[in-house]
Amino acid sequence: QHLNLKGPAILQQPCSPKTGTINLINLLNRGHATVITIYGYASLLLICSLMTEEAKLTIASKIFTK
Repeated sequence: QHLNLKGPAILQQPCSPKTGTINLINLLNRGHATVITIYGYASLLLICSLMTEEAKLTIASKIFTK
């Protein structure tokens, strides 16, 4: 299966660990967690592959506790 990289602008831009993490957390905090599918989440991790493990765990915990 192919990852769908279209959709939220955050999926279409490269990001540093800091901005990627901040952008994603801001997105989640605005209540859009439900529109981030598992494919969207995988796409974000792929594009933001430089994120630290701590950042990924923080994001994952936010997604799965919504």
